[in-house]
Amino acid sequence: FYGQAILCLEDENIQTILPQIGKRFVTYGFSPQADFQARDLRGDGFWSRYRAFHKGELLGDIEIRIPGEHNVLNSLAAVAVAHELDVAWPDVQAGLRDMTGVHRRFQIKGETAGVTVLDDYGHHPNEIRAVLKTLAGCYPDRRRIVVFQPHRYTRTQALQEQFARCFYESDVLLVTEIYAASERPIEGVSGQGLVQRIAAHGHHQLFYCPTLDDALARLVEMVGPNDVVITLGAGNIWQVGESLLTRLGPAPTSPGR
Repeated sequence: FYGQAILCLEDENIQTILPQIGKRFVTYGFSPQADFQARDLRGDGFWSRYRAFHKGELLGDIEIRIPGEHNVLNSLAAVAVAHELDVAWPDVQAGLRDMTGVHRRFQIKGETAGVTVLDDYGHHPNEIRAVLKTLAGCYPDRRRIVVFQPHRYTRTQALQEQFARCFYESDVLLVTEIYAASERPIEGVSGQGLVQRIAAHGHHQLFYCPTLDDALARLVEMVGPNDVVITLGAGNIWQVGESLLTRLGPAPTSPGR
């Protein structure tokens, strides 16, 4: 190909294959070894701010209205692409500042009865870990309740050890049965089995909720003012958050970021 690859230097897989890449590339990340580097990262609620550098030279300040280091890296990748395309720097800053995020990525669904409900598409252990770290940063003094719907039997089987160790940032964890996504069940692979494995790795506040209705009933029973609930998964788990807001009533508000 004739273009240029934009590679995240924070990713271990990228670090591994870097010596094998014979085409043009640039790197981005937090490391001083990255061609495009984010420094002086500051979080302010749902805003992230940092200074962008290219090969040690300051490009300028960037602010995005979505939290989390993973989103900072995503925006830095956009900076690298824009630089390659000779986009004017003020346009880069304005475009990133005006971006409001995407559907089902750390999306605030609403708030009612003192309970804030969010939803995220994350269904891989690395994604989940990043989302929960961000959640803890945004809501450090609130109880964080996670409702996770595993997605696909094959993924759950292949990554069960990683899943067992990615939920430590949650105060309470609810796990439903696996969302099949057209796959056939695999003997010995289940949501209940995953709960047992997570418990074996030291998480003490977790519950197996076979169905979405079971998860909703458990939430209605346990949530209270100052709780934050986030639904996680690539299936239909988002329905639980919306149903919870309806059950708690009155009409939920959607807090601004």
